[in-house]
Amino acid sequence: MTDLVTPFFTVFLSETQNEESQTTANSDASLLSNVEADCYWCLCKVLDRVQDHFTYSQPGIQRVCHRVNELVSRLDRRLFSHLTEEDVNVFHFAFRWASCLLLREFSWKTAPRMMDTYISEGDDLSDFLAYLCTALLIRWADQVLNSSFTQVDDSALT
Repeated sequence: MTDLVTPFFTVFLSETQNEESQTTANSDASLLSNVEADCYWCLCKVLDRVQDHFTYSQPGIQRVCHRVNELVSRLDRRLFSHLTEEDVNVFHFAFRWASCLLLREFSWKTAPRMMDTYISEGDDLSDFLAYLCTALLIRWADQVLNSSFTQVDDSALT
């Protein structure tokens, strides 16, 4: 959950830094309380879209991973065959991607924009996430195709 709330925290906190320079130290607690409240409500909005990612057996994440596997098998047979031959299951890396909404894979400068996009996707967030994961995997296919199981599983995709 920390991965999901951090982009909101950094954006809202950066906004208060401008306000803090114009206010007294007595209002610091109030500003931080407002940042916390804003982060909470924004996180709730995102979690409403991916609630099944964080419930028992995580069916939402499982659906995203299955969808990524299906899309890769249709869009890049060579990559799919390589992953199969190396016994690399898409779940090895797509689970992490889906559980943290890819926020660990990009710089923190990109995270607020990603969260903005996720919120704007609304109820289609899981579909968007599957397509985004597939696009990233296909984008880095050349690296993956030149890697063995341990390289693919450990470093090529993280």
